[in-house]
Amino acid sequence: FLRSVLERPGLSVSIMACDDLLTLSIGRLGATALKVCGCKNLTRISGSLQAKYSISLIDLEALERVDAPVQCIAFSVTNCPVLAALPQDMMVGSISLEKVDRLTSFPERITFTLPIHHVSVSQARALECISGSGWTTTVRERTSRSVTLSDCPALRNGQDVAADSVHAHELPRMQDVSGLLGSHVHKVHISNCYQVRS
Repeated sequence: FLRSVLERPGLSVSIMACDDLLTLSIGRLGATALKVCGCKNLTRISGSLQAKYSISLIDLEALERVDAPVQCIAFSVTNCPVLAALPQDMMVGSISLEKVDRLTSFPERITFTLPIHHVSVSQARALECISGSGWTTTVRERTSRSVTLSDCPALRNGQDVAADSVHAHELPRMQDVSGLLGSHVHKVHISNCYQVRS
C-alpha cells in the first residue's frame, strides 16, 4: 500500500511516527512533496527520492543512511543524530541540514536547479570539510549562492564553495574562509570563529 501511494503522481505524502518501519525503499516517487517524520526505528532509505517540490526528513533518531538519489526543489534533514551518509549525487534548488551530529561528509556532486542556491548546515558536529568543486547548475543565466554554516565544531575549511553570501557562526576550528568566497561576494558575516586568520 505504501509503495503504491508513494508512486502515485501529484500527492503530498507524510509518513509520521511509524515506529514499525525499519527501512524505506522507494521504486519511483511520484509525490509532489514527501515528509518522513518521527519514525524512530527507521534506519535506511533507499531507491529513489524524487519529488516536484520538497523532501523533508525530520526527527529520525535511528536513520543511518540515505542511499537514494535525491531530486527536488527543497531538500532538508532535521534532527537525524546518527545519520552518517547522504547520497553524493543530488539535484536540488536548496539543501538544509540541521542536527546531523555524525555526518562526516557533505554531498560532493550537487546540481542546483534554481538561480539562487541556498546551502545551510547547522549542528553537524563531525563534519570537517565542505567542498563545492563538484557543484554545478542547470540555470543558464547568472546565479547566486548563499551559504550558512553554524555550530559545526569540527569544520576546518571550505573548498571551492564560491558563495556570494556567507554566514559563518560558531566554527571554532575554522581557520581560513577564503575557500567559501566567490568572485562576486557581496555579504560576509563571521561570528565566534576564533581561529579565522584569512
